[in-house]
Amino acid sequence: MKILFITKWLPYPPETGNPIRNYNIIRRLAKKHEIWVVSFVDDDTKPEDVKIFKEYCYKLITIPYQEHSALFAPLRAIKLLLSGTPPDLRLNESNLMQQTIQQITKEQEFDIVQIEDSFMAFYHEAVYPHKKTRTVLSLHDIGFHKYNQIYKLEPKLARRFRLWLHSRMLRLWEPNYSQRFSSCITMSELDKQRLIEKNPLLTVESIPNGIDVQTNQPLSKSLSSTQNLLFIGNMDYRPNQDAMYYFCKEIFPEIKKRNGLINLWIVGKNTSADIFALATDSIFVTGRVDDVHPFYEKTHISVIPLRAGGGTRLKILESMALGRPVISTTVGCEGLQVVDGEHLFIADNPEVFVQRIQQLFDDPKLYSRIVTNARDFVETRYSWNGIVNNLEKYYEKL
Repeated sequence: MKILFITKWLPYPPETGNPIRNYNIIRRLAKKHEIWVVSFVDDDTKPEDVKIFKEYCYKLITIPYQEHSALFAPLRAIKLLLSGTPPDLRLNESNLMQQTIQQITKEQEFDIVQIEDSFMAFYHEAVYPHKKTRTVLSLHDIGFHKYNQIYKLEPKLARRFRLWLHSRMLRLWEPNYSQRFSSCITMSELDKQRLIEKNPLLTVESIPNGIDVQTNQPLSKSLSSTQNLLFIGNMDYRPNQDAMYYFCKEIFPEIKKRNGLINLWIVGKNTSADIFALATDSIFVTGRVDDVHPFYEKTHISVIPLRAGGGTRLKILESMALGRPVISTTVGCEGLQVVDGEHLFIADNPEVFVQRIQQLFDDPKLYSRIVTNARDFVETRYSWNGIVNNLEKYYEKL
């Protein structure tokens, strides 16, 4: 098949959710199919990363991305608002991107044109309508659901209103605009149901996120003399910031009272000064790191105390594959077919979080059982090789 991917973020390096998924899918599809990619790149994109990712593509076309403030193009914002389109979508508009898509889809007849995320969906209008071309919208999360949670976390009134308005407009626009595509892909059955409930006319398939179980082999138990907790995430994502404020203020002090040897490691790129300010003699904030594996090696338990968000957590799958038990809120593990007490622990309040952490440290048999079950779970259900095979079969049916 001849497949075109259109994405906001270059899928390399695969450090956060969207690039991780796209990199793993494209790298595997490229072994048997002709893969074209059109991607934005920004000032932080390294030429060597473009060069590395180019090896997996038949053709890679990069478009410079220009960051805009919320006040950018006010007349355009008003026009979109009056048309029922979320005004924030204009922040991803690019004439060069549109022209590039128009040109290559007119000159090349693709079997599949896949656009990544609903905030890029409007580029569907630039795709030339060849008879055999099928268009696919890959929703890494359901925007209207995610923003309905995120706006509640925002302390600044003006931004809170803007996020609230965005969530309300997405609730109508996202399910309706998605109908222009031949098919939609969600990351979980739960997100599939959310989308279909808003528009039963949609064709939707659930193709989950995964983990490379060959590369991510179980680590030996940490030999650290302290008992270490780990949180990994992109730290300019508001739900991740909230998760760390919540954990450091409401959960970690209670753990520390019971166990003075416990430390917390917060690892992730785009770390703000407010997150760095959480650091103490037992809370370590690293910022971006080249390799997360050394931090898994020195820690014992992964914590996912999210209270908002969307999609599915690739870091949960990574922790499970590497042999580190996970304690998560219900929101944090949403969309994954996990069972509380079998594959991980679910804790939706500080008291339960503290109890579960202490249980895992106090009971080596319980710790080992959760680690073994979780590893079996990701090998069976969330291996990228199996997921991409299912995706290929789905493309063939379209």
